[in-house]
Amino acid sequence: MTPTATPTPPAVDPTVTPAPPDLLAEPTWEELIEEGNRFYADHRAGRLDFSGIPEGHHFAYYGGKIHGHDADPNALEKRVGAALGVHWARVRVFYYGEW
Repeated sequence: MTPTATPTPPAVDPTVTPAPPDLLAEPTWEELIEEGNRFYADHRAGRLDFSGIPEGHHFAYYGGKIHGHDADPNALEKRVGAALGVHWARVRVFYYGEW
């Protein structure tokens, strides 16, 4: 058997688009980083409205919006994830006192 010089990689079809992620599945690390970066970009640009969030409450962020607040971050995460129809880990929860 003689070895080949360099194996050629399979051709990639440019017309095939990747399938969108399943929102009910646990997110990948990259998806979490992307959502966190989106939050910080929205916050820096002033696109988020924190009015109506009581001092000492956590707020839930997903998809460019704040979706509620609660004193219990775990309950908030689960409730907002169920209401939006996404895996609870996709919902980012922050403490309002930090901002």
